[in-house]
Amino acid sequence: MIVKAIFVDNYSGDLSGFVWIVDTRSNRARFERARALDHSSALFSMDPGSPLESVLRQTVFNIQDHYPDLKSITVIGLELSVVETLADMCRITPTTDGIMCRFCA
Repeated sequence: MIVKAIFVDNYSGDLSGFVWIVDTRSNRARFERARALDHSSALFSMDPGSPLESVLRQTVFNIQDHYPDLKSITVIGLELSVVETLADMCRITPTTDGIMCRFCA
């Protein structure tokens, strides 16, 4: 299983499967209309005053709480330098879809 953590305010890409997406007006509208989402997909909030690195780490912890057997997350919408702050938790690989974080055993 791969969960997508989407940090794009007006996301227009694939919205199916296991998805956690930042809660904005346009994302919420798409999320509520989406039919191919896993039942435990979610919208999440971002405090505009918080550093992206902190928001990312907290979001990853929340996702891991929901999916204890999770092996990887694809982060969409953040710079590689932000995602690299998770290097203590996972192997980081840029892909065409986003940045893959494979959790260390």
